[in-house]
Amino acid sequence: MSNSHPIKTDLSGYTDADAAVQYQAVYDGMKTNVFFPHPDIAYDDFLDAGTDFGTKLSASIHGTPTQTAAKNAARELLNQNYSTQGFYVIRTSNGNLEMLTSSKYVLSQEKAPVTLPDFEVKNGENPGELIFKFKAVDKARAYLVESRIIGETETKAWGFCKVFGSCQGTKDGFTIGNLIEFRMKVIYSKSEGPYFESVRIKVGYVYAE
Repeated sequence: MSNSHPIKTDLSGYTDADAAVQYQAVYDGMKTNVFFPHPDIAYDDFLDAGTDFGTKLSASIHGTPTQTAAKNAARELLNQNYSTQGFYVIRTSNGNLEMLTSSKYVLSQEKAPVTLPDFEVKNGENPGELIFKFKAVDKARAYLVESRIIGETETKAWGFCKVFGSCQGTKDGFTIGNLIEFRMKVIYSKSEGPYFESVRIKVGYVYAE
């Protein structure tokens, strides 16, 4: 795939099992996403293809050559759906990084210079507000921040938090008293960098210097 596309619109390089996981992740990322209300492939049809592939993949593990051929045909449909929906995401997003990343499609990869940005998070002036700061990274277009709640007995999965276009910004709506872990990576014009070391903060009431 050419790096002229901001996201990877095919499942090449994925094992069958990983392809099924990534396909489902895109479905979950788009189905209730307000950014993508009218996909090229109806969400029910998109999901049905993923379910069918999963069934045929399981049957083919210790199955017959016929079952393997059926699995391969289902994978081809999976690839077609993934590509079609990916180009819909590209058209609809029109370069908007928040929209692109929320679709759960993987951003195109290429080597890019990375400098540790000294990522930090502080409580803001208002209850439930946090301030994000980090050093500028050469050639960075934006900075993607993800978060998860650290519980006493359970840690939630990583989820989208916010895309920042500059080296400082705020986000509100956090619950007072929650311990939250954040991680950040740099978004370049045609690629994304690795995640930097995560940071944790307990959401408080007042600004903390």
